[in-house]
Amino acid sequence: MKCIKCGIENPGDAHFCRYCGHSIQSSVSKEKDVFEYYAYAMKKYAIFEGRASRKEYWSFFLVDIFLSIIPFVGTIYSLAVLIPSLAVAVRRMHDVGVSGWYILIPIYNIVLLCTKGDHFYNEYGGPTV
Repeated sequence: MKCIKCGIENPGDAHFCRYCGHSIQSSVSKEKDVFEYYAYAMKKYAIFEGRASRKEYWSFFLVDIFLSIIPFVGTIYSLAVLIPSLAVAVRRMHDVGVSGWYILIPIYNIVLLCTKGDHFYNEYGGPTV
């Protein structure tokens, strides 16, 4: 897809221009729901590189909390998604431009998890939607 702002050709699945950061979403794209974001985060099971948007992180978090409160099954589920939970949190930290190690700082990481991500490429990759 070509960016209408700068004219640079971008990959077909790109949401933002890799050069100027301008939105290049098609007008027919629909908004993902919570479960689509959850499924997308689970596809990236143990991938700690890249970035995760606020919607992706918080959708994963909400479904995770909901499934974790189910007696007995919740305990097994929580253990099964420990690595994906860490991976999506690290990718979320990357989206705001900081190291994934910031998830170890309890109060500060909550602020970062709620902060809007960088609009342009940073050292962790391109912007997410």
